Amino acid sequence: MIPCQVGPKLWSSIQETYHRAEKNKNSFKFDTKVEVLEDPHNRVDFVLRISTALKAKKTNISSSTTSTASTAPPKNPFLPPEPELLICQLGDQHNLILNKFNVVPYHVIITTTEFRSQEEPLHVADLKALWQVLEAFPGDAVGFYNCGQNSGRSQPHKHMQAVPLPFSAEFPSAGHLHRAVDRDSVEYGLPYNTPFAVQSLPYCCFAVKFKPGERPSPEALGQLFHRLRLRAAVSLHKSDSTRDCSSYNFLLTRRFMMLVPRRSEFAGPVALNSLQYAGTFFVRNEEELQYVKRTGPFSMLVQAGVDWPTAMQNAQVALKEMSEGDSEGKAEQETREAAKEVAGLRLKRLAMRKPEVGPSEGGRGSKL
Repeated sequence: MIPCQVGPKLWSSIQETYHRAEKNKNSFKFDTKVEVLEDPHNRVDFVLRISTALKAKKTNISSSTTSTASTAPPKNPFLPPEPELLICQLGDQHNLILNKFNVVPYHVIITTTEFRSQEEPLHVADLKALWQVLEAFPGDAVGFYNCGQNSGRSQPHKHMQAVPLPFSAEFPSAGHLHRAVDRDSVEYGLPYNTPFAVQSLPYCCFAVKFKPGERPSPEALGQLFHRLRLRAAVSLHKSDSTRDCSSYNFLLTRRFMMLVPRRSEFAGPVALNSLQYAGTFFVRNEEELQYVKRTGPFSMLVQAGVDWPTAMQNAQVALKEMSEGDSEGKAEQETREAAKEVAGLRLKRLAMRKPEVGPSEGGRGSKL
């Protein structure tokens, strides 16, 4: 197994493996038609990619749950990974491989070397590996993790993913998420590396802004991720401190991390994952495209996630249940503090949503 290099050398390995696999037809890049859709309520542009070839891709999860004719277990594409897709090994616990079916170039996957469940939270070693990959990209990039049954995951084997930014050359990669995180953190007056609710977005989500130029340690990333997950859990009314938030999407850039709790995999006919929350929709056919245009991206993201009033109500119920309990260990205290924070959010900030994520200086909403 080839150990991964760091920085530019790792990026060279990604490029070489990608072009070799594409040339030898070991990986497949779908032809897509790119459209830009401005959300009718928030004036934010989303990148839409329409690919009829996506109809041919079947995931192990969907095939195993919808077919009763075959008793053969679904094949795990990560154990072992295809040699032609393997880039290198990231430490002792992870492999870095290409996405066999990609829509954007240099889409990579970080998998655990042994089977771990996609319903597990991310551990320090996972975050260390993901950050190492993000640092290898020469420009901006986003890493993400689809956790749980409602997250839009494609495989039950634990894996993270990373793609370069921007999603379309037409837009800068600062985007509506960067602006929302920047503006909310300034309004709250919070120091860097402090979790907060990003209420300028219409769906429940929590973020941490990193100090510019500083590289957080893997241990710090793990602690911050844990604190975000607690807030997501109480937003879904998961007050038991021993239980994790069951489904969520996690986004990581070199500027911030964000976690979005999920209560449904679908909005209408469209399955959503982390990339939709980052600002790009992959649609399989004209029917899905028309649904996105008719409903609007933000409305779909709220449908599949949790709206803020519901999140606050759930946190209030969770807090009441914890108040009636007797246990007061560290985990219970952390969960109680998270519930207090979410339950005490100010609904009046929701009225500020539109200007918070409005158009960029160029007159149109920009993209992450």
